[in-house]
Amino acid sequence: MLRLSVLIALCISSISWAQNHAENFETIRTIKEAKDYASGFREVFTGTVNMEADVFFFDDIDTSQLAFYVGTSKSFYGKTTKLIEDSLFNMVKVQVIRFDLKKVSPETAEILMGQMKKLLDRGDSYWDIRKRFSHTSAQFTSAPEIAEEVAEKYDIAQAQMVEDTYIEWSRSGDSMGILIIDKAPHAVPGYYTISFLNMDGNFH
Repeated sequence: MLRLSVLIALCISSISWAQNHAENFETIRTIKEAKDYASGFREVFTGTVNMEADVFFFDDIDTSQLAFYVGTSKSFYGKTTKLIEDSLFNMVKVQVIRFDLKKVSPETAEILMGQMKKLLDRGDSYWDIRKRFSHTSAQFTSAPEIAEEVAEKYDIAQAQMVEDTYIEWSRSGDSMGILIIDKAPHAVPGYYTISFLNMDGNFH
């Protein structure tokens, strides 16, 4: 009986928590207000969505009228996201080959990277490399990212993000790898957002 009472209390608390955030989001109008509000809750966070990295998010949006949707919210995949401000984001499409130095020695990683670079230099693609080295400890990811964040993450200048080139990177004692620039920095429309976890499913 006690266990059931605790479960009911938790359910009521969760529903109340979600409803309060939904109501409070209605008063949030600016990026600063969003960040200030999110700083007070572990389950609330700010971020961005854009038409290249978050294609699924824009299924119900008329992309010729982005400003029209500012202030609306969308719930999916267990979270509710409010669109705070529309903007253009400087995006770069990158393909990353990563070696976790906790799982492979730097010497082995260097050897594998050397083989990969020879193949890249002769014209093989990221996908060719991924297929050929899928049996190794290399980790492969391909996605568009915000150029400023890529520059900070891999300690490179945006001027180095030239299409169809690659850059070696390393984090001392942690990881190392190859960063391939699949598409140079370019402007992509999107939104600044604030989100919280929930279980709903439409724009409102």
